[in-house]
Amino acid sequence: MDSQANKLLNCMLHKVGVFALDIVKASFLLMCFYLAEVANGQNNLQ
Repeated sequence: MDSQANKLLNCMLHKVGVFALDIVKASFLLMCFYLAEVANGQNNLQ
């Protein structure tokens, strides 16, 4: 019973970790895209 609970916990932690990594990657890409857009906008204004 205990080993099965540990396996389940490890599986859940792994899925949460992968999910968190995906969120971080997506946020990073969005931030880069936003910064590029802001830089382009400033260049166009000048």
